[in-house]
Amino acid sequence: MVMFFHYRTISNKFLKISGLVFFLFGLLLTQSIAAVFSLLMSVFLCLLIKKKYKRIFLLLIPSIFLLALVFFLRLQYHKDFTQPYFSLLKRIEYFKETIKLISKHPLRGVGIGLFSLKNTLFSHNLFLQLWAEAGFLSFVLFLIICIFFIKKGMRVKEEKDFYIFIAGVCFLIHNLVDFTFFTLQVSFLWWICLGVILSKSE
Repeated sequence: MVMFFHYRTISNKFLKISGLVFFLFGLLLTQSIAAVFSLLMSVFLCLLIKKKYKRIFLLLIPSIFLLALVFFLRLQYHKDFTQPYFSLLKRIEYFKETIKLISKHPLRGVGIGLFSLKNTLFSHNLFLQLWAEAGFLSFVLFLIICIFFIKKGMRVKEEKDFYIFIAGVCFLIHNLVDFTFFTLQVSFLWWICLGVILSKSE
């Protein structure tokens, strides 16, 4: 989406606005609090790095409204698993169970693809699950990759590369509370972002 709005060749304002509306509407239909939160955090980060502080405050009100709307839509259902508090409590439970699993196998992990909790196959946190599955060394190596990605992304010169960097950051933020990294057809996009950013010269 950010690349779509970046290109100067798309000069039709109606096309840009309608594209943004359709994107936000689709995001709203997912009713995913994690997705909305990670997107908003990434936009805030983008504006912060660009030193556009006034726009951060201008974005605050619609951001709160969007999150409140997602909460409201989720509350309309009468099943426990659709309620916002259910998602939050479950994730906290998964995090605690994963930490216990890590404490039992801190160095080598339980093995790739062997991770399993009582009610789920995912920790809903990329870094915790990676440590639990592949061990401490793999966890540290991936952290180093992420640090290189962030340091390199902060210094890219071309604006389109900066937006690719922000997209990668958005993915990482989302995976602090979700498991899309372990869905190959989705995580493939993050590795593309990583490759593009690391390939750029200083």
